[in-house]
Amino acid sequence: ATTQPGRTEKAAPMRTVGAIFFLAGLARGQGPDHLATTICLLEARDLVMLPRDHPSPVPDEVADPSAVLEIGGRVCRLPTVHDTDDPSWEACCYFGFQSRHSLLSLRVVDSDAFVDANYGSLTMPLDVSRELWLPLHFHGQVAGRVHLRAVLEARRA
Repeated sequence: ATTQPGRTEKAAPMRTVGAIFFLAGLARGQGPDHLATTICLLEARDLVMLPRDHPSPVPDEVADPSAVLEIGGRVCRLPTVHDTDDPSWEACCYFGFQSRHSLLSLRVVDSDAFVDANYGSLTMPLDVSRELWLPLHFHGQVAGRVHLRAVLEARRA
């Protein structure tokens, strides 16, 4: 920009310089302590219903899986998918701003109130955005697998 004699030009705002250092820190993995956190549970495969008191598969049970996700005390329940061992949720839960050191706890359970059964669970750190398949475990056995996407974003409040 051109300036007229006797007038001074405004310097670039410091927030621009701050944003450059902020983004450079993110590129080096040194982002903010709290990130906007969204977890998407896309699907599950090969679910095996395991009763709580006896860690062996329940034969010929109709699967009605539901999922419960938890981060930092915030809980998100996904709807039941009826009559399948391979449910597809394609659903996302927004957990607000969470610590970069938070843990995701995910449980897949049978929604049938008359069956005390669990398809398995997992716990994973939320350190980077990623999409992956992970095994569900119950009493030390693999009880299926889930496909999820974790989206962690640095946003200004």
